Amino acid sequence: MNLTVNRSELTKALSIVARAANPKGYLPILGNILLSADNDGKLLVAASDLETTATYQVSAEVAETGKITIPENVITDLLKVINGDKVHLHALNNRVLVVEDSESKAEIRGIPADEFPPLPEAIETMTSFEAAELKRALLQTTFAAEKNGLRPTLEGVLVESVNDHATFVATDGFRLSVVQSTAKLSEGKSFILPSTGLRELAKLLLLDSEVSMCTTSNNQVMFKNHAMTFSMSCVDGRFPDYKAVLDNLNSSTVVVVETDPLLEACLRADIIIREENVSRHIVFDIAVDKVNVSGRSKQSGSAETDVPAQVNGQPIKIAFNPKFIIEALKAVNGPIVTIELSSPNAPVLIRSGAFRHALMPLTPISKGGEEDDNRD
Repeated sequence: MNLTVNRSELTKALSIVARAANPKGYLPILGNILLSADNDGKLLVAASDLETTATYQVSAEVAETGKITIPENVITDLLKVINGDKVHLHALNNRVLVVEDSESKAEIRGIPADEFPPLPEAIETMTSFEAAELKRALLQTTFAAEKNGLRPTLEGVLVESVNDHATFVATDGFRLSVVQSTAKLSEGKSFILPSTGLRELAKLLLLDSEVSMCTTSNNQVMFKNHAMTFSMSCVDGRFPDYKAVLDNLNSSTVVVVETDPLLEACLRADIIIREENVSRHIVFDIAVDKVNVSGRSKQSGSAETDVPAQVNGQPIKIAFNPKFIIEALKAVNGPIVTIELSSPNAPVLIRSGAFRHALMPLTPISKGGEEDDNRD
């Protein structure tokens, strides 16, 4: 391999694919980056931890094709201290990469490319998304997935066809996020993808591009645009019946309120109660034309905010896990949010546009205004 490439473009490619590398893995090759040059004037940069694979293509002046793998951290750090706009890469015997600029030369010991995991190839395009919509759907669901590693199925995000549209679902047992996209998806399509991989994908999406979702040659699901591919293995298991949860939700009180003032009120309350070791909760006291948001701590004091709202139904007082209600409101993509409630101990539905979020409250508020449940 012998080529010249723009240093900033190579740096960008490395920063993207590095999210799939695993330098602490049991196989040294999983901490390496694959560099592969072809006759079309392209340099493919790739990384894989076996479960997730990322690739990115950059233009290059290719004098000789070839491929090699090198440690991701070494090449990334080296490019930070190289001068000039262009860098010359030359592989020696597929085991050493020579990196040169106009003033310096370095040699990086690598591993032959034939030890790198096979790259997945797209077989069938299932659907295509506007990148902005896909990013929004991922951000509105992945936060609700389980993170403790005990139930792999709940650590994933269900992607399935609902009314012929791609729908994303995540739950940790206490909350449930559902987002239906405008992208078409054939009836019967359903699979679970790891939320960790989808969170990384969301960080990489450019908002002005289109992203295709494809099946692959190694039974993974691939997301791809003009330069990048991001593939991940599906999670085995059966996802909970989330539709039954949504169908069983009832509401006797409906609150329509501006998102930002309600979120800011919750953030103020959380600042006061965050040092509380027991019974951390934010209380919504819903009256005729407002939501009183409060947090109280024996250690730090109290915070209380009246947020104007349109309320249809009976007054109700309900407590939430601070982290859960704040994350739900942050996921809302719109100036107005609707909250549907039935009782202090029943799930509430938070909705805005295509986003629906069911959330379990904490134990019912007692007459003294205290409760004991504390789920973090």
